[in-house]
Amino acid sequence: MGTSSRRILKINLSKDFREVKDDEVVVEAFIELYVNDELLFSFTATPEELKELAVGLLLSEGILEKLSDLESVDIEDKKIYVQASHSIESRLRSYRKLKPSKPTCGGGLNVGFKLRALDSLTVKPIPSNLKVNQESILEAASKLRGYSKIYRKTGGTHSAAIFNSEAELLSFAEDIGRHNAVDKAIGSAVLRNIDLENSFLFCSGRLSLEVVLKAIRVGIPIVSSISAPTSLGIEAADQNTVTLIGFVRGKRFNVYSHPWRIHGLETLQVSS
Repeated sequence: MGTSSRRILKINLSKDFREVKDDEVVVEAFIELYVNDELLFSFTATPEELKELAVGLLLSEGILEKLSDLESVDIEDKKIYVQASHSIESRLRSYRKLKPSKPTCGGGLNVGFKLRALDSLTVKPIPSNLKVNQESILEAASKLRGYSKIYRKTGGTHSAAIFNSEAELLSFAEDIGRHNAVDKAIGSAVLRNIDLENSFLFCSGRLSLEVVLKAIRVGIPIVSSISAPTSLGIEAADQNTVTLIGFVRGKRFNVYSHPWRIHGLETLQVSS
């Protein structure tokens, strides 16, 4: 389950009110992910859709290059055991060199590696010619909010979704971690053979370097969020032909790179 009930003391000073009641909180659990019998990731997550989380994480970190590299995924309580083709060993070695000494939320690369990560682990410019309407971006934001049921109950999750160019929902996930939510949405889409190069990612969290790199590695050409991007996120998107969109709220949004993928903005430039 994504939520659990806890007894709380609710205080409202403006109304001089206090109440003991049961409230829903988001579940957080320690997760271990083993690849070919090696513990590769240890992190916290909402313990749902763990297969999707594993597949999305391994693809978006460049450890798996394609789904056919995967041989099996077994879940035992909160431990995920992945067996993969021996062809991934060179990518595993590359990842070990970049892996931070302390785990980050969702097991992603430490931002301290900065753009050095762009030169390894299957990062390359996105060739997709996907284009979307401006209205589709706004519609995706509305749908993301509508599907975020755990957030409405607890206020404690991030959300991520994959949409097609018409803003039709292809996959959706919620998790305590923004990286985890992105990985789950990617994993769910890949397991159902959705073409990511003709889809776009919409998420609730900030568009950091790590999130943009995840999209680049799996070939997603448009990345958008209700939140802000970071400087390195923008730089990575610009260098790798990703359209980056932030602050999607109401009837407005900001475009930080490659606006030509948005109908009506083809002739505008934002790169410095």
